[in-house]
Amino acid sequence: MQYNNYFINITKNLAAYIFMNCEATTLYPHRSLLEAELFTTCFNDYKDLMVAARFGKNGYIPQIAGPNTDEQDTRPRYVSWAIFEISWGTSLERNTEEGTLSRARMQMHRVCVYHVIQDAIGKSQGICGEVLAILSFECVISSRRDRRRREQSLLLCSS
Repeated sequence: MQYNNYFINITKNLAAYIFMNCEATTLYPHRSLLEAELFTTCFNDYKDLMVAARFGKNGYIPQIAGPNTDEQDTRPRYVSWAIFEISWGTSLERNTEEGTLSRARMQMHRVCVYHVIQDAIGKSQGICGEVLAILSFECVISSRRDRRRREQSLLLCSS
């Protein structure tokens, strides 16, 4: 079947396991076409950033940080950003036993996707800089929070 959206046609045949896209608002209505090609998609609340991944059984992609507003929010964003967590899930091994799926030897990836609106950065450098500082802070805090959780779970397992 041939679709009118050129980007969808190219992307659905992509041999990658993960891809991210900014200015993805026009892709939101067509996400079912990507999901038909085994890409699971996750959009931020503003529907302008997207992460798509192909993963195994019980894999998931939630947005774990970034602005989270309802669909009624139409205020312009100077910087749109989100942090997504991709868990690869499990797959069948060659001997038909279920095993943990990993990519680049990692069972989970976190990605930060952001987009700075060109007009906004030219008019309001201070606001854009503040949003980028919050983004950086959230990236550091979420990685430290995750490290603490892992350390606590290791302590519980060893005792």
